[in-house]
Amino acid sequence: MEEKMDRLEKMLHPPFIIDVRLSHDKHHRQGQVITCRFNIKQSGEVFHAERSSDTVQNAVDLTLAATKKELLKFQDKRKQGRAKNSR
Repeated sequence: MEEKMDRLEKMLHPPFIIDVRLSHDKHHRQGQVITCRFNIKQSGEVFHAERSSDTVQNAVDLTLAATKKELLKFQDKRKQGRAKNSR
């Protein structure tokens, strides 16, 4: 899991705070459900992703993928804004 978090951190610029929360619901009608939440604070921006799965590993993987997608979307918007301002 550390390797995956390291890859995520490479997309961020210090200073930043990553809050990771895992919750376990044994009494869900679909059986065991693990929920993973990431909250990232960076330069006044807040990124949030939450995914659930039947295993911790799957929940973390899904949440990492969602977080990366959100960060890439933000970076693209930022680049487009800079390109417009430089004209």
